Amino acid sequence: MSGSFPLTLRVAERLVVVIGGGHVATRRALSLLAAGARVVVVSPAVTDSLASSIGRGDVEWRQRTYEPGDLEGAWLVQTATGDPDVDGRVADDAEARQIWCLKGGDPDHATAWAPAVAQVDDVTVAVSGGGDARRATSLRDAVA
Repeated sequence: MSGSFPLTLRVAERLVVVIGGGHVATRRALSLLAAGARVVVVSPAVTDSLASSIGRGDVEWRQRTYEPGDLEGAWLVQTATGDPDVDGRVADDAEARQIWCLKGGDPDHATAWAPAVAQVDDVTVAVSGGGDARRATSLRDAVA
C-alpha cells in the first residue's frame, strides 16, 4: 500500500460503475447511491436488495456481462464479480482510461481502496487496514 494517499471522494452526481451483482456489489452500489452517485450496475444477475433499487429507478442495470465500453464517462469503478479474469480486465480497462478502480478481493492490483466506515453522530470515521479488510473493520469498530 506504499505510495497511497488517503482522501474522500465527492461522488454526488458522478457516474460510478459497479461490475457484479452479488452481495459485495450490492453493498458498494447502495453506499455509492447513498452518497449521491449515479450508479450503473453491469451483471447478468443481481441480489434482491439491488433489484429493489433498480426497480425504483435509483440504479441503472445493464443485464449482461462486462464490456469495455461500460466504463465510458465513469469517474470510479468497483469490480465485484468474483471472477479474477473479469475483474482483471475491468481493472486494466480502468487503468487505460485513467479511472480509479476498487478491485474486489485484490487490493494489491487496485488503484483505490474503500476504508471501513463508521458514523458516530455527525462524525465519520474511515479506517484503512493496509489492504486487509478485516483489520480495517476491527480498527474501525475500536475507534467507533
